[in-house]
Amino acid sequence: MPAIQSIARGTVIFLVFAMPIARGGLLGWSVAGMHILTLIAWFLLLESALLTGGSRFTHTRLDTSLLAALALGALATLFSANRVTSFWAFLLFANYLAVFHLVVQCFPSRRQRQSLVHALLGMGVLVALLGFARMSGIGEGSWLFSGHGGNLLQSTYTNRNHAAGLFGMLLPLALCMVFTKDSPGGRVLMGGVVLVLAAALVCTFSRGGLLAASLGLGHAGAWALIRRRHSRKTAVLAMSGSLLGVFLILAAAGVFFGKTPARAMYLGKEESLKARLTAWRGVLSMVADNPLLGSGPGTFSFAYMAYQPPGIAKTFHRAHNDYLELVCDAGLFVLPLIGWMAWMVVREGARRQKSVSRFTRNSVLGALSGMAALAFHGLGDFNLRIPANALVFTLLAALVAAPRPRSGQSRPGLTGAGR
Repeated sequence: MPAIQSIARGTVIFLVFAMPIARGGLLGWSVAGMHILTLIAWFLLLESALLTGGSRFTHTRLDTSLLAALALGALATLFSANRVTSFWAFLLFANYLAVFHLVVQCFPSRRQRQSLVHALLGMGVLVALLGFARMSGIGEGSWLFSGHGGNLLQSTYTNRNHAAGLFGMLLPLALCMVFTKDSPGGRVLMGGVVLVLAAALVCTFSRGGLLAASLGLGHAGAWALIRRRHSRKTAVLAMSGSLLGVFLILAAAGVFFGKTPARAMYLGKEESLKARLTAWRGVLSMVADNPLLGSGPGTFSFAYMAYQPPGIAKTFHRAHNDYLELVCDAGLFVLPLIGWMAWMVVREGARRQKSVSRFTRNSVLGALSGMAALAFHGLGDFNLRIPANALVFTLLAALVAAPRPRSGQSRPGLTGAGR
């Protein structure tokens, strides 16, 4: 039934906006709410399939690797040092996979995927504007904001680096969407979105976020030149991505080497590269003691206490490297699994660049470049441990991996099983 599928799509859109507003999903009720809403959406989707006789399930080429990741997570949870903590971490991972397939099943048409892309970019603008308002002293002390943001843009997040991770994912998508619009007004509007997101990213003063976004934009520009026929729009896209990337690199250089009061006040409070390198020695010792299945999903903050080397002023509750923490949680088998999934995502992105639909080509290129930005940022941070950012990453992956969108409206119930 179309109405039921609309409710399921509305649930996904609601999560897009709600999770970043809930301090990046770190408020206790936000993850529980995501579990409940995802369960309701899947219940409605299955009910629609039963009522209309539609029972086919749309598959993606990532499904096998995702099932392997789910199986490894379940096994690591079973042998975890803290099964209760690992169960909830595993449930959160399973929720991301459920949302991934909600997008695949409920957003089969071009118009529906456009609504999802617009929701993602609208959410990014909202978070950016809230950040600018907070920097101006508006709403400081309200439930929306955590701690004292000061002169740097933190918005609704508890850490400005994670706000930067969000903007870095969405910026390549917004830039690619500029070249999807046919009307001058649409291009101007999307160009305004790019400027807002770029300004917000710079105001976070996040070193990793700025460099990661530069890489994502460079990826978009290079892919546009390499994979497509040379055209005026392709050249403009490549040039725009390159120029914006260079600007962000220069901004990152200012953060690294500048002497602004904001930088001196805030960067001194955060884990330096030297502290990270020292902490990673303890992480490697932790991996050596638990090489096969790790200490269990979500247990890093407990297990690492016994391995933290001397010479670090504060306790590391996160590895500040998404890949090392995943290995600590679930063992060395995670690494080839990550490589497998990354290869499949890139292959799907390449296939989608052959589409005759300009929206499909540009949305997939923007989503793939946003994923690349967060993957690079993960070398020195833990954005994938922030539910809102992990959710956006999941939605971008679904945009890349989902079958080519149909031009018409979707059928009620589960969609066809094509790839």
